[in-house]
Amino acid sequence: MITERIPWWKALALVFDKKVGYPAKIVAILAIIYAVVPTDLLPDIFPILGWVDDVLVVIGSVLYVVRTVRDALARSSSAQR
Repeated sequence: MITERIPWWKALALVFDKKVGYPAKIVAILAIIYAVVPTDLLPDIFPILGWVDDVLVVIGSVLYVVRTVRDALARSSSAQR
């Protein structure tokens, strides 16, 4: 299990790592785009619901990417041993 924290610039470098699969890369990029682009599933004019969908998309995406990257890096490190 990988438990150490890595700096954001190293996390960004994982986008170019061949050990990390394309689905995790695509989800990470789409989550960033969704958080930045003003068009949402629920517009921000609805006071709480407009922010909740942004938070849920980002949190779900981060959890998926972290789990996927952790598993990919653990598999590659155990294969190297």
